[in-house]
Amino acid sequence: MGKAVNKERALSEKQEMFCLEYVRTGNATDAYKAAYNAANMDYATIRLKPSQWLARYNIKITIDR
Repeated sequence: MGKAVNKERALSEKQEMFCLEYVRTGNATDAYKAAYNAANMDYATIRLKPSQWLARYNIKITIDR
C-alpha cells in the first residue's frame, strides 16, 4: 500500500520545477512558463494549466513543504 501512495506523490522534473518556481515567485503562470517551454503554447493553455496543477494533491503537498 505504501508504494501506491508514493506513486501518487511522485512528481516529474517539470512538476518539481513548477513547485519551486511557484514558491519563489508566488505566480503560477510564471512558474508554469519556467517549467515548460511555453513559447509556442496557446495563451489559454498557459492560463489554465497552472490552476489545474495547483488543485492536484501531490502538487499541493510539495508546495506546502
